[in-house]
Amino acid sequence: MKRVLVGGAFDVFHYGHLCLLEWAKSLGDYLIVQVISDKRVRYKKGPERPIFPEKERIAIVKAIRYVDKIYFSTYPVRSNPVLKAIKETKPDIYVRNIEGNKETLEEERTLCKRLGIKIIFHHDFPEGKNKIHTTKIIESI
Repeated sequence: MKRVLVGGAFDVFHYGHLCLLEWAKSLGDYLIVQVISDKRVRYKKGPERPIFPEKERIAIVKAIRYVDKIYFSTYPVRSNPVLKAIKETKPDIYVRNIEGNKETLEEERTLCKRLGIKIIFHHDFPEGKNKIHTTKIIESI
C-alpha cells in the first residue's frame, strides 16, 4: 500500500484544496493529510488568521472522501511541523508546496532521501487547478 502525505492550513477550504487532495490521493492508496495548528497559521499568515479554528478545519478536511487519515499535532511555532509528520507517518510520497517555506526545503529533502520517501511538488499538479489562494479569496471579500 502506497502512503501519501500532504499538508496545509486548509483555512477557508476551497476548490483548489479539493483538487489537491484528489490529486494527492491519485498518487497512492492511502492519503494522510496534515492540518497545521492555529498557532502555526498565525505565525505564518498573521494575527487575523486562521479564519476557521483548527477543530473546524480538521472536521472539513476529514469529511473529504479522498482523505484516509488526519495528522495533527502541536509544535513549537518556529519548528518545522513537516519533519515530525514525515517521521511519524512514514509515507512513501510527500507532496510539498513549491511555494512553501524555502528555508526548510533542504532539511525536508535530506530527511526524505534518508528515509527513501519520494517528494512530489505542487507544481506537478494539473495545470490551472493550483492557482487558487486562500489569501487572495480573503482579500477579495
